[in-house]
Amino acid sequence: MYVLEIAGPNPRVKIGRTQNLWKRIDQHLREMNRYQYGLVNAHLTEPLPDERALKRAEVQAHAWMARYYQPITREEYAHADYEFAVTCANAAAGLRLTRPIRKQPPPA
Repeated sequence: MYVLEIAGPNPRVKIGRTQNLWKRIDQHLREMNRYQYGLVNAHLTEPLPDERALKRAEVQAHAWMARYYQPITREEYAHADYEFAVTCANAAAGLRLTRPIRKQPPPA
């Protein structure tokens, strides 16, 4: 799982997953350049054992992020704190989830 801090007209943080990090980073950089965005910082969590664990960790990291930041896409949060996103990703990767996490409704 990776976390990207992206600068541009609407700064954002992205949490994503991939089996081929360098290919995916290259894709992101090409997209960013096209829309006048740039990569500020990047973080990679510890490797996860399989795609299932990777997906579950990503879902959990996004659930924690969505409690504090409004998603602008499925994986991106405008004006979000990069260090908080790194903490969410690292914690989710460290959980070694054995079953999916259910989304909690937002507090009333």
